[in-house]
Amino acid sequence: MSLAPSPSSEDLALPPLRDDLQILSGTPTAEGVPTWNILDPVRHQYFQIGWAAFQLLSQWHLGSANRLIEVVSSSTTAKVTQRDVMELVQFLFRHNLTRDAQMGGSAGLYAQAEQAKQHWLLKLLHTYLFFRIPLFNPDRFLQRTLPIVAPLFTKTALVCVVTLGVIGCIGIVRQWESFANTFLYFFSPQGLTAYMLGLVGIKILHELGHAYTAARYGCQVQTMGVGFLIMVPVLYTDTTDSWKLTSRKQRAAIAAAGTVVELGIALIATFLWHLCPEGVAKSVLFVLASTSWIMGLFINLNPLLRFDGYYVLSDWLGVPNLQSRAFAFGQWKLREWLFGWGDAPPEALPRRRQRILTAYAWAIWVYRAFMFLGIAVLVYHFFFKVLGIILFVVEIGWFLAWPVYQEVQVWWKRREEVMQSWRGRVVGVVVLIAFISGSIPLDRMVSIPAVLEARERATIFAPAPAKILKVNVQEGDRVEQGDILLILESPKIEQQIRLLDQRIAALEMRLQREAAYEEDRNDHQVLWKTLQGARQAMEGLLKIVKQLTLRAPFTGLVTDMASSLHEGRWVNTKLPMVHLINPGELVVQAYATEEQQVRLAPHTEGWFYPDDPARMARRGKVQDLRQVDESQFALTYLASVYSGPVPVRKDEQGHLKPETSIYRVTMDVEDGEKEWNQAVRGMAHVQGEARSVVGQLWEHVGAVLIRESGM
Repeated sequence: MSLAPSPSSEDLALPPLRDDLQILSGTPTAEGVPTWNILDPVRHQYFQIGWAAFQLLSQWHLGSANRLIEVVSSSTTAKVTQRDVMELVQFLFRHNLTRDAQMGGSAGLYAQAEQAKQHWLLKLLHTYLFFRIPLFNPDRFLQRTLPIVAPLFTKTALVCVVTLGVIGCIGIVRQWESFANTFLYFFSPQGLTAYMLGLVGIKILHELGHAYTAARYGCQVQTMGVGFLIMVPVLYTDTTDSWKLTSRKQRAAIAAAGTVVELGIALIATFLWHLCPEGVAKSVLFVLASTSWIMGLFINLNPLLRFDGYYVLSDWLGVPNLQSRAFAFGQWKLREWLFGWGDAPPEALPRRRQRILTAYAWAIWVYRAFMFLGIAVLVYHFFFKVLGIILFVVEIGWFLAWPVYQEVQVWWKRREEVMQSWRGRVVGVVVLIAFISGSIPLDRMVSIPAVLEARERATIFAPAPAKILKVNVQEGDRVEQGDILLILESPKIEQQIRLLDQRIAALEMRLQREAAYEEDRNDHQVLWKTLQGARQAMEGLLKIVKQLTLRAPFTGLVTDMASSLHEGRWVNTKLPMVHLINPGELVVQAYATEEQQVRLAPHTEGWFYPDDPARMARRGKVQDLRQVDESQFALTYLASVYSGPVPVRKDEQGHLKPETSIYRVTMDVEDGEKEWNQAVRGMAHVQGEARSVVGQLWEHVGAVLIRESGM
């Protein structure tokens, strides 16, 4: 027989409550309204109820809804209706607080259990994100050892810890360089072991801080264990029993106790750092005194995550189930701003409290968007490629796209109300314009990193280690082709020439006298080949001597001369002594990615915009578009290793290698302006094939998926 209430029934039979349930006084709300908690000892769960529900449950033994309403209305100031009773009955059924299920009998209980089960895919999804492994029940241990740690809860202990921390901080200020440059001895197995033990130890003390504080206020701690957050182990302590406390201050103290312990350890570690000799122990103290507690605060006290900070904020505001209630206000306020439906708030709360919950919900949404995107990238790199891509898509789809889809579904169901609202019509027009703008191929401009430089340019090096005899030019001089720039001499080459000249003379003499010497006649072929090699070597040395007179390869300007070029200075072959440019013809050299290259075509117009805002933009036209990607990177101005925008790396030989496929694009400058004195880095904006924003995004996502999946 079903115990479900029906609106058409004259009277409702109340389902009997479970005998093991307990109703305890709860924490008053921020407005001072009393509350009560229903304790389910089997699942160790608490359910908060208000004053009216408490009055109804107090007379639940009457068994009849009409009788219950009559007694409560006559004996209290509560004005309850049959609807209130029906909602309470549904609440009790939903949380299994009655003896029988809503459909009655064991079959009803079985059906209710089956409905509560998650699909295995959803269960797997939530399990890999976070799951817990309870290890032991620490309550008996906590009760036995509580008198030992009780002195740590006193003001004396607080004063001692703060005093030691202040002394340590003063010492660190006076030895800041030594503290900041503390060498971390974590490269050996012993050092790494000590670091891991220190990190685990402080996290254990963090959880004991929660546990001992709960035990001090008379709460039971039934479970301590380890949880896995994206496969990263984290300790946890079950302090659910703190819900029976009527003081929000005490509950907030339990939530914040772990962080207080870490701060105390950091203060003590700061003091001990001065007393500890160099070594592993000092490195561990440095981590505990600096980065460890900062990261702990950043994670544990972040109210946007369901860790310590969340529960502290919940108790401080006096709002249980803070996140779900805030989400309701966030959705309500968003719909009111967009459509002005005039819906009532989810709860009757003061306006200031409504604004706080709305702002908190929106902050969580923004934070979650970045957090889940980061988690998606993390799981992609953590697992092998195919599984990583699947988990990446699941993260983005389930945790980001699905909530948006659900909200849009609500808007669609109420589309008639949307169209009747002037705000809704404005939002619809804006969305339509945005969609059309994103779908129409309007973007014709392709932006690629580029360098403006002279078409003719040369860097003059010494052909061999030499000494400067004469410098004929200065920075900014104009020279003609063939003009002498510098004259060098190389005593070593001159000595080699003299020695080689003597060797050539000796070989020629042996060949001339071979008629008189049988030994020379027998070595005729060897002597002849040796003489030919010596003469070729002499030609090479004489060619180098000729090259020691450095001449201009073309007509142009001298620029960027090496500093301190003077007579008598020795130079090597790696020193760029003089740069020569022809300012008459300018060219823009750029690199396009594969996606950009397919949109470009020869003879299209473009503009070069220098990074230096003081320089003017230059107009040009694409003359050369390479169809083969660059295997070596030539424009060092654009290399990321030299603060450029193109990602490159150096190989073992020191050559620059691009990280992705890039294609050379050459533009002739056609604006008639010839003023130029150095290479200028900037961006080239070239007209290309029109693409829409949606199309570009789709192509980019598809290219990434295909590339990363190895297809």
